[in-house]
Amino acid sequence: AHPDILVHTREPNKDEFVVLACDGIWDRLTNRDCANLVRSLVHEEGETDVGLICEEVIDTALELDSRDNMTCCVVFFPASELKEANATPNFGSGVLYRRIDRERLWGHDSTPAKRAQSRFDERRKKNRETIALQQSKTSKSQARRQRQQPQHGKKHKAPSSPPEISRNNSRTRSSKSLRPQVSSFDATSKQ
Repeated sequence: AHPDILVHTREPNKDEFVVLACDGIWDRLTNRDCANLVRSLVHEEGETDVGLICEEVIDTALELDSRDNMTCCVVFFPASELKEANATPNFGSGVLYRRIDRERLWGHDSTPAKRAQSRFDERRKKNRETIALQQSKTSKSQARRQRQQPQHGKKHKAPSSPPEISRNNSRTRSSKSLRPQVSSFDATSKQ
């Protein structure tokens, strides 16, 4: 693996934060999307708990169906103007408010991880149904082609011969076999 390495000159008066995360995050969020999410949580929603911000980044990647491992660390610089985290959680804003809102929309026991797993299970079930349907169609198509095509390389039945003539000249079939009786002729034998 070859990481993307970008070198930026630090601007202490402008640099707000840096997000260190593994590919489970970056598979679903662009640099800009992740930065906008963190900035929104801090400046618009008033989140001050860095741990909750990291969890929300991971939850967002889960909601976008990331199936890879995920780790997130956010380092805030003084320019971010991140306020001191309160000892008591604020349920009226930030990540905790988002969680309450999601719980209201999706149910008490619903989490981004459970919803992601549920979506994955649904896709797997649909994929299996699609494969079974394709296999069924393939089998039917192959059987239809076999019925329509002449059988090459297989012995053909001998043309039917007239039924045996019994001594009393009535036509009868052998009771042992429904196949016509075919006699063989040896051209080398003398008569």
